[in-house]
Amino acid sequence: MKNKEIIFVASGDIDIPPKGYGAVEDIIWNYKIFLEKNGFNVKIVNTKNILKLIKETVFVKHKIIHFHYEPYLIISYLLNRLFFRNNKIVFTCHNGYLVNNKETFSFKIIAKIISFFKKANMISISPLMEKYFVSKGFKGKKYIIQNGIDTYKFKQYKNPTKDIIYLGNINKNKGQERLLNHYNLENTIDFVGPYIDKTIDLKNHNYLGIWGKREVFEKLGNYKILVLLTKSEGDPLVIKEALSAGCSILTSKIGGVNLEENEFIKIIDIENKEELKKINTYIKKLLENNSKNRKKIIEYSKKFDWENIIKEYKKVLYSII
Repeated sequence: MKNKEIIFVASGDIDIPPKGYGAVEDIIWNYKIFLEKNGFNVKIVNTKNILKLIKETVFVKHKIIHFHYEPYLIISYLLNRLFFRNNKIVFTCHNGYLVNNKETFSFKIIAKIISFFKKANMISISPLMEKYFVSKGFKGKKYIIQNGIDTYKFKQYKNPTKDIIYLGNINKNKGQERLLNHYNLENTIDFVGPYIDKTIDLKNHNYLGIWGKREVFEKLGNYKILVLLTKSEGDPLVIKEALSAGCSILTSKIGGVNLEENEFIKIIDIENKEELKKINTYIKKLLENNSKNRKKIIEYSKKFDWENIIKEYKKVLYSII
């Protein structure tokens, strides 16, 4: 492969690498680390300055430019075509609200514009995300590569001392309230993440505040189960991180979009009231079986390791070039 220069483009809202929360920024940073290990020259354009964006993504030659922010994709794609540039344009969307048709009116317009970009290459993070853009008329080349994690960063606990963790923004979408409305076991649930929606009552539960990445790497493996009953996600990293740490998983169909249900992963339909009534049964079974399954769980998580994700990414790059 002659062209080993790649430019990743982000919105400029959060630093790369992120100092705290910032899943997309973390993904881009890991792409850079692991691609550079494979001999690629990687540059990140993470700016709110449109002139800088144009300079770095239009007035360049023979580059692969991978956008992770759709408005910048539109600007750069149109200018690349206008000035007859020979750059290869790639984009990935991380907007989880698309998968259940909760997109904003402005994003509907964005998706419609993108549907005319026949020379663009789309890398979707899940089949549902690809399905959304195809439904809007996208006719460019399509690939699916899910998000990766660095599986070796998580501390392993042979005998975890804590039962259940719910890790993520605390709001209606993430589903903490959905769990609380149906949960009646004695096992303690620890809630971790930005407390965005104060109408979700956690006063009788363990709210542990916000963890940085180092705390996640250190503490997540001391739990038996991670719960994520979310309504809208692209490809949630927290689930893969929990698997890498040895946790069993209870999640929604959206949360488990890239998973297969098995003895340590339970995927439920959160729109089905009868399913929600069985939450306590599912949690009890996952708790009982976690110890014997931990080695299997950690081994299963290796499929999401960045080393494997980069192999898939390189195959896509070869086909694009």
